[in-house]
Amino acid sequence: MMKLTSSVYEKRKDKSFTKKERDTIVAIIGKSGSGKSEIVSKFAKRGYNVIESYTDRPKRFPDEWGHIFISTEEVEEYKSSMIAYTFFDGHHYFATREQYQNKGITFYVIDPFGVSSLKKKVKDADLIFIYIDTDEVVRIERMTNRMILKNQDASEEVVQAFRDKARGRAEYDKTAFKIVECDYVVDNNGKIDDTIGTIDEILKLSSKNNIHH
Repeated sequence: MMKLTSSVYEKRKDKSFTKKERDTIVAIIGKSGSGKSEIVSKFAKRGYNVIESYTDRPKRFPDEWGHIFISTEEVEEYKSSMIAYTFFDGHHYFATREQYQNKGITFYVIDPFGVSSLKKKVKDADLIFIYIDTDEVVRIERMTNRMILKNQDASEEVVQAFRDKARGRAEYDKTAFKIVECDYVVDNNGKIDDTIGTIDEILKLSSKNNIHH
């Protein structure tokens, strides 16, 4: 593992960063509905760099956040600089080196398949892997509510279809997340601010104990 220095953490807090300091990628891993995107968006609002994955899948809704949408034909153009590539549900997902280099601490949502790719391809940044643990019943409810929010006039039958879809996604994740490589497991069944506070403590602890990849 590689060293995570306290100077990088402290300087990112006040939004400053020098190119002489080593970059750090905080990889956030979690099942559907675990709260990954909300966590990362909170850190983005605090000034941290966030990698938005490139993907050739269609947008789920017009203002969807967390991805850069490209065509399937464009994927080939990024192959030389790809990191953490994943092919999921018929679509490509990946990030590039330019998205984290010289940016200090960077947050990145990835799936279990992306962990090994990140470890293999990224040698110029420190890596911290955090798994977000959320109970299945909570995740299903979150996914269902998210779909209802975008379809507020949905009938009872449609709402039930949303819930069935969420259950199906949760069932798929049992296999996809059967084995997860990570440095830390963080509970996210409670308040989001508590989760953010725990991750802040991980950053401090990693710096203090020189925990690195």
